[in-house]
Amino acid sequence: MGSFAFEGMCLRSMYCSWKPVACESIKFATWNAMIGGYMGNGDAKSATGLFEQISCSRNMVTWIEMLKGYGKQNETEKARELFERMPLELKNVKAWAVMLGSYVMCMRLQLFFTINVRDLVIWNTLIAGYAQNGYFDGAIDAFHEMQREEFEPDAVMVSSVLSAFAQSGRLDVGREVHSLINCKGIELNQFVSNALINMYDKCGDLENATSVFESLSLRSVACWNSMISCLVFHVKGKEALEMFKKMKNFDTKPDEITFLAVFMEAF
Repeated sequence: MGSFAFEGMCLRSMYCSWKPVACESIKFATWNAMIGGYMGNGDAKSATGLFEQISCSRNMVTWIEMLKGYGKQNETEKARELFERMPLELKNVKAWAVMLGSYVMCMRLQLFFTINVRDLVIWNTLIAGYAQNGYFDGAIDAFHEMQREEFEPDAVMVSSVLSAFAQSGRLDVGREVHSLINCKGIELNQFVSNALINMYDKCGDLENATSVFESLSLRSVACWNSMISCLVFHVKGKEALEMFKKMKNFDTKPDEITFLAVFMEAF
């Protein structure tokens, strides 16, 4: 055990000598932080060794740190074995979502169909996993299946599925999701608005991309960047420069992405 960990243990012991009630919380937090640190640095062996040593000092976070670590290292079999050992009372929706996430990374999705109780977190994990790994048709199919099971999408989900529509050029279903956003009153936060602008941009619909941008009462720098990049992509150099000037007039500070987009227009 390194000096940092040893010092941490000494501090914990000192604190617990006069705060017995807080001791349990500190103990869990310390073990969990160490396991997360080991896994984050790719040292699954040390994380596993510590996990097995603290069999009486595990909580749900301890198990989830291990599952997440195995998932990031594509050790799906080890993740599955660990999940099967997990106490039944700790197997809540979050635990299932983390386990599913590890399978999504490897596109081994049989686990999804064994989950009896699916909620929005589970569906979000599946759809985002498909989209982020380039399986855009899978994301679209999962979105439609989720609707058939009568789940209501949220901002996280529509952002993920709009990204899939953008990459696959599915303007028709992209418009359907835009209508759904309006119908359900889903908040047009910067992630949803960026996803909408990007989807219309990639699908060649500059008019609707501009319409979404103009409808926003609050525009983050990311929104301005999306719109400027959209204009550059559609060879609207003059309009892109005007948008850049307008951005500064609104006291929005450009970042490196803004300048890159304007630079691309110049060439």
